[in-house]
Amino acid sequence: MPKNPIKKLKTEDLSKYKNSILKNACIAFSGALSSSQNFYNIYQMHRKGSKGVTTYQDQDLLRAMLVFACSGLDSIIKQLIKDVLAKVIIKDKGSQQ
Repeated sequence: MPKNPIKKLKTEDLSKYKNSILKNACIAFSGALSSSQNFYNIYQMHRKGSKGVTTYQDQDLLRAMLVFACSGLDSIIKQLIKDVLAKVIIKDKGSQQ
């Protein structure tokens, strides 16, 4: 079993969107990603050398990671709706019906 099963995403790949209408959504994504990864890093440090069932503190860290990831997803979706939805509706003639 791999030591770190969660794949780390590279946020520097988002730099190509700096002048795009997706800029604000990418900023929200980057923040949510780094927050969640930081919680996971703390979880890994806390669990280092531990075997067996997770403690309540470990579970709290995982819950916090999930809450921050979901909050980030909510923020990203809201930003995409605010920035992009009107342009999609204008461009797609069937969406106005």
